[in-house]
Amino acid sequence: MAHGSRSAEGQTTDTHPMADPTDNIYENLLEQHEALRSFVTQEMKLLDGGEAEQAAWLPVVAEAMVCKTMVEQDLIQCQKDQEEEEQSFLVTRTVPAAEVQANLQDWKEAVDEYKSLVEDKKAVQPVRKSELREMAPDGQLEILPGKMVYTIKAQSGKHRARAVICGNYQNKQDITKEELYAGGCDGTAIRVAVREAANRGWKLGVTDVSGAFLHAPRPQGRL
Repeated sequence: MAHGSRSAEGQTTDTHPMADPTDNIYENLLEQHEALRSFVTQEMKLLDGGEAEQAAWLPVVAEAMVCKTMVEQDLIQCQKDQEEEEQSFLVTRTVPAAEVQANLQDWKEAVDEYKSLVEDKKAVQPVRKSELREMAPDGQLEILPGKMVYTIKAQSGKHRARAVICGNYQNKQDITKEELYAGGCDGTAIRVAVREAANRGWKLGVTDVSGAFLHAPRPQGRL
């Protein structure tokens, strides 16, 4: 978008309030806003109402003022988006299946990693319902639904995909909470531990066990 502006001597010069797009959206918006602000300020000083021809110039200045307001709104939205993006890296985010399907290429490595548990490590064994019934001839068989869960890890941004069993559908008779839910440390407990370690001058360490669930004992006599 380009406008012709008039100098104090009445000559016409070219101005370009809207800067060309750059890779940095926020910086581009700042450049656009500064150019529009300068243009509007300059033109408002020249519009003193003393010349009839100035009436024809008013729509141009008005359009620039509208553009300036729109850029200001884009700047505010851009700042909000940046803050939300920064915050998202502090918390592991669960991604809906529809979003994964729309960006399948981004999740290929994560899905392939899960497939290796089945095909390479043989950690998961696909079986048919008929085979399960043969394994439980006494009828003590409970079939539960499952689903894929997709997450983006905090800070690293790594994509993870895993299949889970919906244990909340399990018959809870004779089943304790410890057996039904996976163990995990509450975020508040972690913050308390970090603070206590800092107060006492302790060193903290962290480790990640790949395929940790494979090391958990499986209940005997239960499918």
